[in-house]
Formats: sequence, C-alpha cells, structure tokens
Amino acid sequence: MFSLAAVSIKRITCCMVVTGLFALSSQALVARAADSDGLSALQGLLAENKNLTVQLRKVKKVKEEIDRKDSEIQGATSALKHAQEDLRRRGTRIDEENRRIDEEATRSGCPWGTKSTDLAYVNSCNTLGAKLMGWKEDLKNKVITLAEYAAKLQDEQNRWNQATLKWAAKKKSNNDDLDELSASFADWQRRYNAFVFQSEAYERLKKTAPGARFCEELSRPMTSGALESAAQCLQWLWDGGR
Repeated sequence: MFSLAAVSIKRITCCMVVTGLFALSSQALVARAADSDGLSALQGLLAENKNLTVQLRKVKKVKEEIDRKDSEIQGATSALKHAQEDLRRRGTRIDEENRRIDEEATRSGCPWGTKSTDLAYVNSCNTLGAKLMGWKEDLKNKVITLAEYAAKLQDEQNRWNQATLKWAAKKKSNNDDLDELSASFADWQRRYNAFVFQSEAYERLKKTAPGARFCEELSRPMTSGALESAAQCLQWLWDGGR
C-alpha cells in the first residue's frame, strides 16, 4: 500500500526543486548580462582612450610645428628689424654727406652757374665743382642701392607678415581643437573613474595587489602619461574580467 500524502509531498518537493533551479538559472543569466554590460563599457572606455591618445598626439605634433614656426618668424622679424634700423642709419649718413657737400660748395665762394673773366678762379672753381659733383654722383648711387635694398626689405616684411597671420590662424585652430579635446578627456575621465572605482563588477579585481599598482584614480589635466596609465588599468581589467 502507499500513501497519497506521500505522493503529494514528493510532487511538491519536485516542484520546489524545479522552481529553485529556475531561480538560480535566472540569477545566472542576470549575472552574465551584467558582466556583458560591464565588459562592453570597458571595451568602450578602451576604444575612447585610444582615440583620445591619437588625437592628443596629433594636436601636440601640430603645436610643436607651430612653436618651431613661431621661433623662425621671431628670428626673421628680429633680423629684419635690425636690417631696417641699419638702413635708416645709412640713409641718415647719406643725408649728412649731402649736406656737407652743399656746405663746402657754399663756403668755396664760387659763383656757381655764373661767368667770370678770371681764368684761374674759374679753373679752381671748376676743379672743385667736378670733385663735388663726383661726390654727389656717389651719393646718388648709394641712394639707388639703398632704395633697392629697402624694397627687398619691404618684400621680406610683407612675406613674414603673411606668415604671421597664417600661423596665428593655425595656432588658434589648434588651440580650439585642444580645448575640445580637453573637454572630451574630462568627460571620459569622469566616466573612467566611476567605472573603475565605483563598479561592482570590478570591485574584486581592483582591490588586488596588481590592481592597486595598475589602477589609480585620475584627477589631473590631459597628458599622454595619464592616458597611458588609464589604458594599462583598463587593459588589466579587460584581461582579468573576461
């Protein structure tokens, strides 16, 4: 004989076991889903880190190029300034020489442009006049040379003025890119800190000795070192979290 009560108990027990297995299975699925979400977020942070690193390297390279060009422009502008000052000094000396020639012509007492019956006096004045005119011709050649030199200096001035405007615009554009990149880094840094130091999925990993060595909270401006340190932490979590 058998007891109906016993059968009922067995059925109830069986159902409880099945229900318990279903609950455990559901919990496992939820855990796997959470792990999957965490790995997906981790993968996203790694990808953003790589992109930020590439963009920062690009911006820094452009900045170095701009800095070199700034130094070149400053050097050329300084040399040009000295050349222009020398040109002014040479022009001043020519004016002084021309004034001395005129003063000597006046002191000679020769009636320039007039006639005289005193042949010796006329010859003396003509000799002096030839000498003074020779000096005037030399000055004229110097003026022409200086004028040509001044034109070349002006061309150089115009060229470097254009270069200054061009590189100033490039510098502004690069600074704008750097500001935008810094804002992106600040947002990424906030999410990185929240993920690594407030994520239950990696609580165990980050508390281990290697985790303490690899992972540190970021609270500094964007640098290649900060990105590299964070990348090492994320890669370590990725290797240990899969």
